[in-house]
Amino acid sequence: MAFDQQVINVYRLHILKRFNALLDMAALRDLEEGAARIACRHALEKAYGEFAAGEGQKTFKVFQDQKTGFVPLSSIGSFR
Repeated sequence: MAFDQQVINVYRLHILKRFNALLDMAALRDLEEGAARIACRHALEKAYGEFAAGEGQKTFKVFQDQKTGFVPLSSIGSFR
C-alpha cells in the first residue's frame, strides 16, 4: 500500500482508531483468511485515505474538549 510518511507521522493514532471503527469483526470471523485480509486492507486504505485527503475527523477526547478563548489586547500588560 502506497502512503505518505508525513500523513502517517501526523495522524497515525487517528488512522488506527478509524481503521478499528471501520472493521466489522463479526463479519471478519465468517470470512476465509484471504478474504479477511482483503477486507482489513480496504478498511485501512479507507481510514488512511480520509486523513490523507484532509477529511478525517480527530476523535480523541483531547480534540473534542478544546476550548477557544479570547484575550482582549487591553488585558495584556506591557513588558519593559
